[in-house]
Amino acid sequence: MSSSQPPLLPHATRDLARFAAAMTLADVPAEVIARIKLSFIDGLGVCLQGATLPWTRKVYEMVRDEGGKPVASIWGTGHRTSLTNAVLANSTAGHAFEMDDIHKESIVHPNSLAVPVVLALAEADPSIAGGDIALALTTGYEVGLRIGNAATTSLFLNGFHPQGTSGAFVAAATAGSF
Repeated sequence: MSSSQPPLLPHATRDLARFAAAMTLADVPAEVIARIKLSFIDGLGVCLQGATLPWTRKVYEMVRDEGGKPVASIWGTGHRTSLTNAVLANSTAGHAFEMDDIHKESIVHPNSLAVPVVLALAEADPSIAGGDIALALTTGYEVGLRIGNAATTSLFLNGFHPQGTSGAFVAAATAGSF
């Protein structure tokens, strides 16, 4: 579908990608790192609680039955699976009872997406350090929330859940930070 309207910001996608690719931990203010640490703990706690719910257990059963190279944990189960399956199950747990964080303007819940991504990648690659995780979370949140803000609530009002649309960019930018 094409539109005759000009984009809100010329080259916005390219500029946002360059911003994300160029971010370093030194670029992130100390107060943002402190907030990211708190968000990480909150996100992990919410995922662990969500892992106990019956509907999340259904996703776990599907992932378990599918199999996969056991490189990342499905929290609360003692089971390991592929990166993608672990992220699917753990992200589902994070958003399972909607107590995860929310950024009101973008209507995105970044923790339930970014925390499972960074922990699965860190399990698969032990060389990933705490600073790498903090930078990846910061980058993922920033990119996803900016996209959510650009989409505005019209996305939601037109029947699209921002967690599955704008939120996908949280996960992608988080993973792309490594």
